[in-house]
Amino acid sequence: MILNVPHDEAAEAAVLGSMIVDSRCIPAVLASGLSVEDFYLSEHREIFAAILSAHDRIQSNGDGHVDGLLVREELERRKTLDKIGGTDYLQQVTDTVPSAANIGYYAGIVRDRHVRRLMLAAGEKLLRGATDLAQDVGEEVAGARMDLAEIVSPQHDTAPNIEIINAATWLTSEPPACDQILADTVDRGDKTAIIGSSKLRKSFFLLQLALSIASGRDFLGWSVPQFRRVLLVQLEVQQHHFHRRVRRMAAALELTPEDLEDRLLIINARGLGLSGAAGIEAIRATVEPFMPELIGFDPLYKLATGAENAAEDMKVILGLFDQVTEQTGAAVLYVHHDAKGFSGDRDIRDRGAGSNVLSRDYDAAFALTPHSVEDDAVVVETLLRNYAPQQPMTIGWVNDLNGGYCFGPRPDLAATKKTSTTARAKDNVSFETCHPIALQLVKAGPMLIGEFKDILREKTGVGQKRIDRYVRWALTKGEEPLDVLEQRSKGRHEKRIGTPTQIQRLREQE
Repeated sequence: MILNVPHDEAAEAAVLGSMIVDSRCIPAVLASGLSVEDFYLSEHREIFAAILSAHDRIQSNGDGHVDGLLVREELERRKTLDKIGGTDYLQQVTDTVPSAANIGYYAGIVRDRHVRRLMLAAGEKLLRGATDLAQDVGEEVAGARMDLAEIVSPQHDTAPNIEIINAATWLTSEPPACDQILADTVDRGDKTAIIGSSKLRKSFFLLQLALSIASGRDFLGWSVPQFRRVLLVQLEVQQHHFHRRVRRMAAALELTPEDLEDRLLIINARGLGLSGAAGIEAIRATVEPFMPELIGFDPLYKLATGAENAAEDMKVILGLFDQVTEQTGAAVLYVHHDAKGFSGDRDIRDRGAGSNVLSRDYDAAFALTPHSVEDDAVVVETLLRNYAPQQPMTIGWVNDLNGGYCFGPRPDLAATKKTSTTARAKDNVSFETCHPIALQLVKAGPMLIGEFKDILREKTGVGQKRIDRYVRWALTKGEEPLDVLEQRSKGRHEKRIGTPTQIQRLREQE
């Protein structure tokens, strides 16, 4: 006889209280597989069942959220309120929640104790069979194996749960409300790709997206309805470099530890060999207790095994992502590189290196393309399965004076992608073509060099880096060169550009 049955009353109460205090915990608990049978105390089983019943009703109506009042009403409707100890005990459960953010930890304890109870029950059964010589030993061993299989794999029936729905019932009911992570773009449970060419800061785009969602801040014009728990799996960058990235971007976004709390979690997986089915399953098992609502993988090629051009090999990874979304309830987002060449020449549906099964699999995609004119600007397009098309937009890379950096909207730049045609046109704007325009700009006198570059870039359509190269060329030109003068004083540092004669006059005036 088992004298001390494994259970944790406090952890059970914490799970229930978290679901009542913050109804966003409910989908995460359901996705984790926690069930009524996992709870030891009968009172907690009744409360858990009432919470789920109230949640189902709200989902059917498409409005509202679970709270203590609705749970109490559901217990009254089920005639179990007195059985659990009345409203006093229900309030006690709610009041004892340390933090709803730790529900994954509490749920893991509840599940662990249930498994231990199953192990003890199986052990008792095996002990009785071993000591009862009248029983067939082969049957006892076979029974013990089945019991252990049930414990190790509670969902042992591998046949898919195929449900047939009568469409007529849908005509008289509203579907559940979408759980939007990015408004009208990405839902919980979606698979989303970030696609772009090399050195286009795709990883920084993902990091800024993660910081925004974890803090509940809007992301480059996309609305974030509420903060979420985000988990990033980065497989490419050394930990100290990624640490530095997080600090600098958070500084640029003016985020504090209080803004994030424990909602942005990071796995530095470089060098851990996490790839293929075994790697993704190891990641899933690790992150599941934390109940993330968005899981980001960067980059995709580090996870994949086989050839990315082979449809069958890529289907394996995409199928594993399906399992992650189904088992955790989280959205999955991954970073993928573009094929070589001018990505702006390709339709968004054909973006991404390797097999075209990728573009047919995701629910949403962000395609990043170099801007046609501005070197530090990126054109962002979206491809959405479930929402209306969105207009492309331009974002730019911003370095602040304190060493922080992030992307920012560039409404001043039309969303014109760099293509093979625009690249040739841009390259055809030679330094010799720029020079007469530059001389005309300084005709009236020397200019601040920053203002000079901005106007010259606007008039020529040439990017910032090429304008910088032009200035260096113009300063060493044999005929009609330009010259610069740096003026420094206390609290003042200016750099002006003009003709050599103009600059000499400035020097004489100093």
